[in-house]
Amino acid sequence: MSTESVSARTMPEGSLPFILRLTRPHHVMLIVALLAAGFSAVFALAPTLVIYGISLVVLSSDPEAFRIVFLALVGLGAVVVGLLLASAANMLGHKIAFAVQKELRLALLGRMAQMPVSRIEGKAGELKKVVLGDIDRLEGLLAHVLPDMVAGLTGPIAGAVVLLFIDWRLTLSALALVPVAWFAQYWTWHGRTAIFEEWNRTEANANSALLSYVRGIATLKAFNRQASTLENVTTAIHRLRDLAVMVTRRSRYPYSLFSSALSANLLVVLPVALILHKSGLIDQAEFVLAVVLGACLVKPLNKVVFAAMILARTSVAIDRIQALLNTSTIAEHARMNPPVHNTIRFERVCFAYPEGRAVLQNIDLEINEGSLTALVGPSGAGKTTLARLLPRFEDCTSGCIRLGGVDIRDLSLAELRRRIGIVFQDPTLFHGSIRDNIGIAKPDASPERLAQAATDARVQSFGGDALAVTVSDGGSGLSGGERQRVAIARAILKDAPILILDEATAFVDAENEAEVQVALSAAGQGRTVLVIAHRLASIEHADQIIVLNEGRVEACGKHADLLRRSPTYARLWNAQQRATGWKLAAPGYQG
Repeated sequence: MSTESVSARTMPEGSLPFILRLTRPHHVMLIVALLAAGFSAVFALAPTLVIYGISLVVLSSDPEAFRIVFLALVGLGAVVVGLLLASAANMLGHKIAFAVQKELRLALLGRMAQMPVSRIEGKAGELKKVVLGDIDRLEGLLAHVLPDMVAGLTGPIAGAVVLLFIDWRLTLSALALVPVAWFAQYWTWHGRTAIFEEWNRTEANANSALLSYVRGIATLKAFNRQASTLENVTTAIHRLRDLAVMVTRRSRYPYSLFSSALSANLLVVLPVALILHKSGLIDQAEFVLAVVLGACLVKPLNKVVFAAMILARTSVAIDRIQALLNTSTIAEHARMNPPVHNTIRFERVCFAYPEGRAVLQNIDLEINEGSLTALVGPSGAGKTTLARLLPRFEDCTSGCIRLGGVDIRDLSLAELRRRIGIVFQDPTLFHGSIRDNIGIAKPDASPERLAQAATDARVQSFGGDALAVTVSDGGSGLSGGERQRVAIARAILKDAPILILDEATAFVDAENEAEVQVALSAAGQGRTVLVIAHRLASIEHADQIIVLNEGRVEACGKHADLLRRSPTYARLWNAQQRATGWKLAAPGYQG
């Protein structure tokens, strides 16, 4: 599948055009699969035609047993061929489906990797549903729905043509209840699209609620909260039940009418065939054929209806897939040569989220190469957002950021991010050894270089062969300080000239903080360092401290200067100094 097949479109397509575009590299295989499904339905008529042929032989003046056996063997052979064609259609349909699923998942993951971080954070349940659940539904669409629709339509059409050669009135009688079945389906499906959309929204909410419950299980147990008491979980589960009950109740009468219409064909065909036979318009063999074929002619339409039901549910999934494919990404324009130095300049930078909430306004600042710059300010001031703009996890709404005099939007993302190492406030570790987790930063690093980075980050102090220790997703089994040191080892191994430290000691205890501070000192040697700090004492000697307040730069300078000029900085400093002497006293203690 080519990249173009799954590339984003400005306007969403309908379900079938979207599927046909996805299957463009497999069109020949798809056509063969659909032809096989159609011919399998035609061959399924063979037993009925064999009965007609045997009737002719039996009713003839000189019936021969050999001809009856021969016709039976022909019928058996036709059934076998039909089964082989159906099997081929099924196999080819699954082969196409699995190929499309793989390529579409890779395309979605690639798309997500290019999206702004704010479009992904906090949407694990929704994204999991699209990438896994919604794309899983395409298997049913390609491997079952399309072949079943072709087979379900081809069989009745072929049977109707056979009856047409006998008498056109037989064809009309065999199809007489189709309008009733159509009306029943219209009754069933009227307003069903909105229900499917509501079902999928509720299912996504239930996924997210359950994920949150599992992640917070320790807290919930500590406060003796059970799943039944969690309003968001129980509401989603009860809503799914209510929707299922509502759909079932709404469908019971129209579905009964539909099933009856497709099963009661004999009530119409038999009287018509008897009248035509009595009138001498059809002979006995044709009468048998008309009754046997006409009685089950429209039953294959059941396949078409169930296929249409799956297609309707899949169309909602396809809408979500297209919405994700059409989500805006970080534009990449590698128009300039790499910068020759690493001085960073923010020029009238503003940033607002897509919903319009402004976070940063008119940020002007310069971070000299090789300097230590600290970002401080109250919670929500925009510190982390500002740091995210530098590696282009988000793009500024207006203004520009220059690295070495070059607008970072004119650099390839690979070149830009090659120059930046980051230690997050809450680092993510993946399932594997600590060696594997550190090696993510530079997969081609030598074992000696990786071991040295681990030593510099104080990872070896974990004890034993620390690099061989296996951790699960999220780094469970390691303390906060140990996870931070693994993240710092990554930054050291990457050896980028710019280092961003996003409150790297926020969740670390006093003993581990000493180890982390040593590791951070090693990581920052010879680099341009941008620190987001909440403990002001740790950045007191920074080359430059930038105070953010309500998305604006309130002041910029050194510690002593800011105590005089910045009310926000002075307030934060005094509050932390008072907190330093805080202690927990026993009840009734006077001191």
